Amino acid sequence: MGTAERELRHVLGGQWLTGVVLEETVEGEVDDLFGGQHVAAGNHWVGGRERDQPDPADHLLGPRGRGFAQFLEILDEGRIAIAALAVGVIQRCVDDSVAYAKERHAFGRPIGANQGVAFRCADMQVALAAARRLVYHAAWLRDAGRPFSSEAAVAKLYATEAAIEATRSATQVFGGYGFMDETPVSRHYRDAKILEIGEGTSEVQRLIIARALGLRVS
Repeated sequence: MGTAERELRHVLGGQWLTGVVLEETVEGEVDDLFGGQHVAAGNHWVGGRERDQPDPADHLLGPRGRGFAQFLEILDEGRIAIAALAVGVIQRCVDDSVAYAKERHAFGRPIGANQGVAFRCADMQVALAAARRLVYHAAWLRDAGRPFSSEAAVAKLYATEAAIEATRSATQVFGGYGFMDETPVSRHYRDAKILEIGEGTSEVQRLIIARALGLRVS
C-alpha cells in the first residue's frame, strides 16, 4: 500500500474504497443500488452509499478495497496520455512557426533567416524530441508491465511545461499576428495550459518524482 493510499484510508476513518461499474440505466435503478441516494449514471465517481450497505457484487470493478489503487493506476496511464497530447501541441508549434518563418518576409528576407527567430524554432525542436522520447519510454514501461509511475510523472511534467514554453515561443515568432483568432497559435496556449493541470498539476508531478527519489517530502 502506497503513501497516498494510507493517507486516504486515514481520512476515510479506516475504510477502503471499491471501484464500481454502472451500466447506463434509469435513475431509479441506480438509486436502488446505492441506498436511495441520487447518483448520476455514467460518472466515474459515485457517492452517497451508506458504509454499512454491501457493495453490489455484480457491479464491482476488481477486488473490494482496491478502488483507490486502481484510481492511481488510471492516473498514471492518464499522465502518459496527457504528455502525448503535449507533444502534439509542441509539434504543431514547431510546424506552424517554421512555416511562418519561411513565408513571412521583413526587410527583404524571410524572418527565419534571423537568428532570433531561427533559434526559437530550434529550441522548440529540441524540446519536442526530448518530450516525445520521455513519453515513449513511459508508455513502453507500461506496456511491458513494469513500474512506470515516476516515469509517467517525469514525462507529464516535462512535456506539458515544454508545451507552455513552445506556445510562448510560437507566439513570439508570429508577433502580433499570433494573437488573432485566425492563426493557429492563438489557441495553442489555451490547449497547453490545461495539460499542466489535468491528471495532476506540475507540483503534484514534482512530489511524485521527489518521493520516487526517496525524499520524504510532504
